[in-house]
Amino acid sequence: MSCGTAAHMHMSISSPIGSDKQVYEPFYAGVLKHLRAIAAFTYSSMVSYERVVDGCWAGGTWVTWGTQNREVPLRKIEGSHWEIKCIDGLANPYLSLAAILLAGTKGVADEEELVWKDCAKDPAVLSSLEREELNTSARLPRSIQEALAALGEDEELTELLGPEVVERFVDIKKAETAILEEMGVDERRQWVMERY
Repeated sequence: MSCGTAAHMHMSISSPIGSDKQVYEPFYAGVLKHLRAIAAFTYSSMVSYERVVDGCWAGGTWVTWGTQNREVPLRKIEGSHWEIKCIDGLANPYLSLAAILLAGTKGVADEEELVWKDCAKDPAVLSSLEREELNTSARLPRSIQEALAALGEDEELTELLGPEVVERFVDIKKAETAILEEMGVDERRQWVMERY
């Protein structure tokens, strides 16, 4: 099984008093709250969705987090040091980072609660009842079209990024996707390699 290309991001959130749980938990809660929309930036190409699979340490398909769990999109390493795994090598790092930082800082400003429980196992192998106990019910988009739709539905993130930025980004990605859909797998792969 191929898991595409990876470009994970490590973040450590601190306050003037250090690694403050009251700051970093709301930050990551804000990221998780908007993660389906953020995926439009972090998995920004039709071929990016080869990575959105369970069972290969690519971050999985469920919107959740876990301590040292490589099968979730947000992996807590230690304290405020977390890894954001749901990014691939085709993502624009500036737009991806902007979306993540804006969602996270909005989470801090709104004092978002980290309602998702620490997921110790691959969420894909859990029963629906076990996932419910962890407050894990949403899945990452499985296509660029689904991610762009999630971005369009996320009014808060759109406002944070700027509606004009989001509108232009969506238009570009729709045009790119239309081109890629006309290609076979090999031609699509070549097109992506030449441009990214």
